[in-house]
Amino acid sequence: MRAALVYLKDGKGKTDSLTVAKEFGKRHADVMRAVRDALVNLPNDFQERNFALIARHETNAIGGVVDKSYYELTRDGFMFIVFGFTGKKADTAKVVFIEEFNRMEAKLVDVGLQPQELTINDLLRMTADKLQSAVDYAADHAEQHGLTSIAIIKKYPEKSAKLIEETKPKIKNLNKYGPSGILTVGLKNKGITSKVARVTPKGPALLFNTKEVEEFMGGYDV
Repeated sequence: MRAALVYLKDGKGKTDSLTVAKEFGKRHADVMRAVRDALVNLPNDFQERNFALIARHETNAIGGVVDKSYYELTRDGFMFIVFGFTGKKADTAKVVFIEEFNRMEAKLVDVGLQPQELTINDLLRMTADKLQSAVDYAADHAEQHGLTSIAIIKKYPEKSAKLIEETKPKIKNLNKYGPSGILTVGLKNKGITSKVARVTPKGPALLFNTKEVEEFMGGYDV
């Protein structure tokens, strides 16, 4: 099944530099460079509204760290970046993306929600079904592989919430992190061992040592 070109996040239709690179037939590094070059001359408020750098790193087979970061783009951010892409393939891709952005916005109107009216509870509810299968799968395999941050939140909700609040002041660009991302930073700061493994239906995930998590949470007072 083809991955969605445009998805809902924070009450807006968004795409990302990885998807843009694939659909326009470009190297992701070149799309990232185009975004960075554009940001140099854009007003800060326009940048904040339409571009978000998602920092992501993975460990390769020999233990090295590979930068897999990418940019999330709103409709305006997407249009600004692809405006300079030319050729028949680029024009076709632009039309497909614009239609997908229109479809996403029409869906929001159909359910009586404008983007700015979506609450965090709305967003959580909309993504709950997609997350549940990964959460359950990871939880079922915890003893063998380790625990994902989402599985840890499910198993230790109150203690996870406390660690998340404790970690927030230590993170720059907090708006780029969700609860599971903040918890990941907190657990790493506490020295909990982690590794990257392919154990969820969606592929690789960062897993924390089950025994170390249990020992830490057992002595972590709420």
